[in-house]
Amino acid sequence: MRIDPSIATTPLTDTKPRTAANGAPATGSDDDDSSVVKLGASVGEEVQIPSAVTKRIQEIRAALARGAYPMDLDRLASRLVDDELSRGGGR
Repeated sequence: MRIDPSIATTPLTDTKPRTAANGAPATGSDDDDSSVVKLGASVGEEVQIPSAVTKRIQEIRAALARGAYPMDLDRLASRLVDDELSRGGGR
């Protein structure tokens, strides 16, 4: 499984007021980078995708749009189960 940080369906902002461990309002500003997690490449670094990969992705998208991309549903289901088990969901 891969997370694509360029696609977000909901904003990644927290509207709840922050509190410290003792319940008091947290100090610090929104500009404090100590609690910021950034996804992807290093800041300012652009990721280059090889043209062969881009071409293959375009071919798959076109085949999906035509309904001509073969899918092995048993294999897909097996991978979904494996992913869930690896996350600890099958305990």
